Amino acid sequence: MNQLKKLKRSKQVAEILVKYGLDELFDRAHIKHWLPDAISTKLSTRKHWQSHSLYERIRMAVEELGTTYIKLGQILSNRTDILPAQMIAELQKLQDKVEVQPIDVAKKISEELNIQASDFFDEIDNTPIASASIGQVFKARLKNGQEVVLKIKREGIDEAIEADLLIIKDLAGFLEKHGETFKKIRLGRLLATFEKSLNEELSLNHERDNIELFARNFRQDSRIVVPKVYTELSNNHILCMDFIHGVKVDDKHQLIQMGFHTQDIAVLGLDLYMKQVLEHGFFHADPHPGNIFVTAEGKMAFIDLGAMGILLPPEREQFENFILYAMQKNVKKVMDTVKLIAQDDEIINEQLLEKDLYELMYLLDGNHLSNLCLADVLEQIRQIFNHNHITLPQSYYLLIKGFIQIEGIGRHLYPDINVFNILQPYGKQILARRLSPKMLIEKGFDKFVNTSESWLGLPEDIKTFLYKLQHKDFRLEHTVEGLPQIHKTLERLVLAMIASSLFIGSSILVLANMPPKIYDTPVLGLIGFICAGILSLFILLGRK
Repeated sequence: MNQLKKLKRSKQVAEILVKYGLDELFDRAHIKHWLPDAISTKLSTRKHWQSHSLYERIRMAVEELGTTYIKLGQILSNRTDILPAQMIAELQKLQDKVEVQPIDVAKKISEELNIQASDFFDEIDNTPIASASIGQVFKARLKNGQEVVLKIKREGIDEAIEADLLIIKDLAGFLEKHGETFKKIRLGRLLATFEKSLNEELSLNHERDNIELFARNFRQDSRIVVPKVYTELSNNHILCMDFIHGVKVDDKHQLIQMGFHTQDIAVLGLDLYMKQVLEHGFFHADPHPGNIFVTAEGKMAFIDLGAMGILLPPEREQFENFILYAMQKNVKKVMDTVKLIAQDDEIINEQLLEKDLYELMYLLDGNHLSNLCLADVLEQIRQIFNHNHITLPQSYYLLIKGFIQIEGIGRHLYPDINVFNILQPYGKQILARRLSPKMLIEKGFDKFVNTSESWLGLPEDIKTFLYKLQHKDFRLEHTVEGLPQIHKTLERLVLAMIASSLFIGSSILVLANMPPKIYDTPVLGLIGFICAGILSLFILLGRK
């Protein structure tokens, strides 16, 4: 990065901060005395902004600072654990105000892809149908008549964001060094996560990979449509994909005119989003109405997949545990799961956390679920975490935000929607999957591998001792009266334990209602009951 460009951008940032009179911000952070006199003096002279609150001025300054700062503000708008409610409210108003950047699309395609655009396209419109801070979207038609969209990155956006990130990191280092509050919230780690997310969103290759993975996840679900990406007409600066004909998901009037029942669309949207989270662990990070369309066939399309939330397999398992234990009202297990999920926890009073969780369970149990709003429940969960100084990984904040957004759309289309009815089958699926023979075998194999690794890690002298013991090099000789009777009793005890385990396991399988079935009874559960019965008969008859 050219240091001159960084200095020039730093000057612009400083001027915007001065323009909005943000001296109060530096006062509250107790760092104003660390600033150079020239800046401190300018800040103190800006008093004409006092008709606006500090948080309003921060939001206006962030909007004028542009892309990087707006994206950072949008991420921080989810962090009620580190920012006051008034600032959260202002950050949620942030708008990506950008002007159209004139561009000769055909020329850009030829330069980027080293092809003649006219060889592949019949028509290209140079007027964007959408314009955002990172890229603009243009409509075109291929030679075969297929309508497509071309997402093209803005000129100079990579360099501008790189300069802003350097400035923000320098500022974060300064704030962490001189402000105890910023050190406590681990500002540096938060920015590292933000930088990774922003760089991924900047990469159109990354967005292409996201679209292809999303399409694979839903390849057997006819309710959703994912645009085809034309790899040969795409690179890191241009993304070519099918044009999706449809209406915005929150356009009730248009949906009704198309012959749809809005409650069906609401349920479909929520179900597809829960499937993204609970089945695939790969979900849209910003499912607002402008990013979801409904086609004439009643299919749903999620667009703008540059930013996606990801739950890795261990994270998804922990999230599933949280859901299962919450459904079972098992507060102790919920607490253990929360500690595993947490990126940081400074739980001062575990009894207070337990009390908060019991109050949440009472809310879920004491009210009819149809009267509950998922957003309210999620907000209470978030407050519990904040109250107990528990910091979640960024993916969970995206998850909470996404659920709140998608439920908001659902309630707009169908005010009486019961989100928990839609969530309930997924809880049953989680339980059934965990009790499936395949999962049990996989878990058993994992334990076997872990045991093998533990054996390999034992000191040599212990290994030698166990080896000799196994091969009867150590002998202990003694006589016990009535040994045959003891053997017989032990054998019956082992059989009784096996029979009990089979009976319990079979009961769980039957309750889980797992296929395949005979006369509406799960086959595996039936086989287990038969085996348990035979073993019980052997025990009662006194046989081996």
